[in-house]
Amino acid sequence: MEERKRPEVKIIDKRQKVHILVPAYGSIPSGFLNGFVALIFEAQRHFIVKIGIMECNPVDEARNKLIDSALATGSDYVFFLDSDVICPKDTIARLAETMAEKNADMVSGLYFQKNKPYYPVIREYKF
Repeated sequence: MEERKRPEVKIIDKRQKVHILVPAYGSIPSGFLNGFVALIFEAQRHFIVKIGIMECNPVDEARNKLIDSALATGSDYVFFLDSDVICPKDTIARLAETMAEKNADMVSGLYFQKNKPYYPVIREYKF
């Protein structure tokens, strides 16, 4: 499948740190790794990149331990990526750009249900 042409991401402060966090349940699928490597290389164009991968059951324990490590390293951004998700290589830069444009504390990609009819999973939280 051919990747769509997208406009170039605006330059982001390259001194900022992003910690890419992958909580894993069991082994990491080989199909995930190609996209993950591309994601890392693209993110390095815009940020100082740290990577955390942890296998733990239950996955919520892995998420908590990974976020602790990201906080300990002084990361400016954290990006959780489950090992069953493949995203465009410019995802991290685009999310950071959206955060800056909207002055948002948090952004997320759009996820779809894993079973038919594959509706988008959208929730609204008011803080």
